[in-house]
This record gives sequence, C-alpha cells and structure tokens, in this order.
Amino acid sequence: MNTGYIPRGKGRAPQHTLPQEKITKEELLVHLKKAKDASRNLKDLTVGKTFKHPLFGWLNLKESSRFMKIHTHHHLKIIRDING
Repeated sequence: MNTGYIPRGKGRAPQHTLPQEKITKEELLVHLKKAKDASRNLKDLTVGKTFKHPLFGWLNLKESSRFMKIHTHHHLKIIRDING
C-alpha cells in the first residue's frame, strides 16, 4: 500500500475469490458491471465503514478506496500485458 503498486507474481488470490469453473465472457462482463456499480456507490458509504483485507487487515473507507485504485491498476497492467 505504501509503494502504490502491487508487484507481479508475489501474492496469491484468496481461495474464495477464485472461480470454481471456467468463466465465460458474458459472466465476466456481468461481474465487471457489478464492480463498476459498486465503485460508483463508494461515495455514498459512511466514513466509519471498514473492510477486512486478508493481508492489510482492517481498512477504513479512504484506505479501501486507495487499495481498490492500486489493485485495479495492477489488473489493468496484467490485461495490457496479455493483449500485447
């Protein structure tokens, strides 16, 4: 969190976040829409709300927003690498 980026290949996704079977493009688009909708609703959350991250522990709203930006940027870099 302090560096503002996530190094590639250093972490592993928690088991409960991994799909149980192969995901289709349509399912991925549905998840993407849900994520976009949820990110738009962040501004409506109470400042005292917290989120428990498996590595960083309890994050407040400001820390959670920062983590989401860093994490999203990390995944967008991976997508760009895959697409060449």
